[in-house]
Amino acid sequence: MTTQVSIIPRRCVGRQTVSVTTGAVVTLTIPGGAVSADIQADGSAVSITKDGTTPTATVGQRIDDGVIHYVDTPLDSVKLIARTGTTNVQVTYYDKY
Repeated sequence: MTTQVSIIPRRCVGRQTVSVTTGAVVTLTIPGGAVSADIQADGSAVSITKDGTTPTATVGQRIDDGVIHYVDTPLDSVKLIARTGTTNVQVTYYDKY
């Protein structure tokens, strides 16, 4: 049996550089049409939660410097915090999963 698969490429709908510190949790500024994102720590490690809970230096998934973390859960539930000091996070938004 043959099943046809329709492949529609996802399209980049925006990008953002977010400054993240240990002192404040940040959320994303989501462009219209975005349903998924690549998030990359750019300088040092960050913690991410994707369920709306508050991350800390020890709570949440760790994203090490240079690592790209793919998010396909509701983007408005994503929260970030630096594990040490201040760092940037690079975010690229897409219109498909």
